[in-house]
Amino acid sequence: MFRPPGSTSPWTRSQTSRPLRIPQHERDALIDELTKTLRDVEPFSLMVGSLLSSRYGVIADLHPDDQLAALHHRVCEAIRAVRGDAAVQYPGVSST
Repeated sequence: MFRPPGSTSPWTRSQTSRPLRIPQHERDALIDELTKTLRDVEPFSLMVGSLLSSRYGVIADLHPDDQLAALHHRVCEAIRAVRGDAAVQYPGVSST
Protein backbone atom coordinates (compact mmCIF):
# COMPACT_ATOMS: atom_id res chain seq x y z
CA MET A 1 0.00 0.00 0.00
CA PHE A 2 1.25 3.51 -0.81
CA ARG A 3 2.40 5.68 2.07
CA PRO A 4 3.36 9.33 1.65
CA PRO A 5 6.99 10.21 2.49
CA GLY A 6 7.47 10.27 6.26
CA SER A 7 4.19 8.49 6.99
CA THR A 8 3.74 5.07 8.52
CA SER A 9 -0.05 5.11 8.25
CA PRO A 10 -1.93 3.82 5.20
CA TRP A 11 -4.98 5.88 6.19
CA THR A 12 -3.34 9.16 5.20
CA ARG A 13 -4.09 8.27 1.59
CA SER A 14 -7.77 8.96 2.22
CA GLN A 15 -7.14 12.63 1.56
CA THR A 16 -8.28 13.81 -1.83
CA SER A 17 -5.84 15.40 -4.21
CA ARG A 18 -8.34 17.88 -5.67
CA PRO A 19 -10.21 19.25 -2.66
CA LEU A 20 -10.80 22.83 -3.80
CA ARG A 21 -13.77 24.22 -5.68
CA ILE A 22 -15.74 21.07 -6.31
CA PRO A 23 -18.70 22.19 -8.42
CA GLN A 24 -22.17 21.69 -6.99
CA HIS A 25 -23.07 19.03 -9.58
CA GLU A 26 -20.01 16.97 -8.53
CA ARG A 27 -20.87 17.39 -4.84
CA ASP A 28 -24.39 16.19 -5.61
CA ALA A 29 -22.97 13.22 -7.54
CA LEU A 30 -20.61 12.41 -4.64
CA ILE A 31 -23.50 12.53 -2.16
CA ASP A 32 -25.56 10.21 -4.37
CA GLU A 33 -22.69 7.76 -4.95
CA LEU A 34 -21.60 7.69 -1.28
CA THR A 35 -25.20 7.24 -0.13
CA LYS A 36 -25.66 4.31 -2.52
CA THR A 37 -22.27 2.79 -1.66
CA LEU A 38 -22.58 3.11 2.12
CA ARG A 39 -26.30 2.47 2.69
CA ASP A 40 -25.74 -1.11 3.87
CA VAL A 41 -22.67 -0.48 6.06
CA GLU A 42 -23.41 -1.54 9.61
CA PRO A 43 -21.98 0.40 12.59
CA PHE A 44 -18.78 -1.07 14.00
CA SER A 45 -16.45 -0.48 16.91
CA LEU A 46 -12.73 0.15 16.98
CA MET A 47 -10.28 0.20 19.81
CA VAL A 48 -7.81 3.08 19.48
CA GLY A 49 -4.59 2.20 21.20
CA SER A 50 -1.23 3.75 21.74
CA LEU A 51 -0.84 7.19 20.20
CA LEU A 52 2.51 8.20 18.78
CA SER A 53 3.13 11.80 17.82
CA SER A 54 5.78 12.98 15.41
CA ARG A 55 6.48 16.02 13.29
CA TYR A 56 4.22 14.45 10.62
CA GLY A 57 1.17 14.05 12.83
CA VAL A 58 -0.31 11.49 15.21
CA ILE A 59 -0.38 7.76 14.52
CA ALA A 60 -2.84 5.52 16.34
CA ASP A 61 -3.10 1.75 16.46
CA LEU A 62 -6.61 0.61 15.53
CA HIS A 63 -8.04 -2.82 16.26
CA PRO A 64 -9.74 -4.63 14.67
CA ASP A 65 -9.18 -2.74 11.44
CA ASP A 66 -10.77 -5.01 8.84
CA GLN A 67 -14.12 -3.19 8.81
CA LEU A 68 -12.37 0.19 8.69
CA ALA A 69 -10.25 -1.00 5.75
CA ALA A 70 -13.39 -2.17 3.95
CA LEU A 71 -15.09 1.18 4.62
CA HIS A 72 -12.03 3.05 3.35
CA HIS A 73 -12.02 0.97 0.17
CA ARG A 74 -15.72 1.57 -0.48
CA VAL A 75 -15.41 5.33 0.05
CA CYS A 76 -12.39 5.52 -2.28
CA GLU A 77 -14.25 3.55 -4.93
CA ALA A 78 -17.25 5.90 -4.68
CA ILE A 79 -15.02 8.98 -4.99
CA ARG A 80 -13.15 7.37 -7.89
CA ALA A 81 -16.45 6.61 -9.68
CA VAL A 82 -17.42 10.29 -9.59
CA ARG A 83 -14.10 12.16 -9.76
CA GLY A 84 -11.67 9.67 -11.32
CA ASP A 85 -8.46 7.99 -10.15
CA ALA A 86 -6.61 11.25 -9.51
CA ALA A 87 -9.10 12.21 -6.79
CA VAL A 88 -7.89 9.43 -4.49
CA GLN A 89 -4.15 9.80 -5.09
CA TYR A 90 -1.54 12.26 -3.93
CA PRO A 91 -0.56 14.75 -6.64
CA GLY A 92 2.51 13.67 -8.58
CA VAL A 93 2.74 10.27 -6.87
CA SER A 94 1.70 6.99 -8.45
CA SER A 95 0.12 4.38 -6.20
CA THR A 96 1.25 1.55 -8.46
